[in-house]
Amino acid sequence: MLADLKVNRKDILVIGSSMGGFIASSILAKNPEIQGLVNVNGSGAFVVAEEFFRSADGRRRMTSIERSMLEAYDPINYTYSGKPVLLMHGDNDHIVDSSGQYAYYAHCSSPHITFDIYNEVNHQFTDDMVEGLKSWLSKQFGSSGE
Repeated sequence: MLADLKVNRKDILVIGSSMGGFIASSILAKNPEIQGLVNVNGSGAFVVAEEFFRSADGRRRMTSIERSMLEAYDPINYTYSGKPVLLMHGDNDHIVDSSGQYAYYAHCSSPHITFDIYNEVNHQFTDDMVEGLKSWLSKQFGSSGE
């Protein structure tokens, strides 16, 4: 689709919230030429997140086949591109636990990653998060004054 639209991947920043954050993390993992990632209340560690979901729902653990299938798509099984990444998560998120964000942050282990935890925030995108996003975007991609 990008080729049809004549969009250069170097001009793309992927941003997603919740499931969109999962998807955005996967897009960056599979397309390292993309400019960067913002993941809000999502996860870049699919296996970690699935383990949380199953535990929270009282479901059985993944079988080795299920785990193997999910690992094939898991961003932490791809080499981190070194592009700027902003992870944002509420510390009181009961829908998507922040453990997946922590795992992704540890996987990338780079000064190009910013991980902001918002106190007393559940699974929502608050005004403070919007301001944090705007500030991060300005620092990462803002005009150099030229």
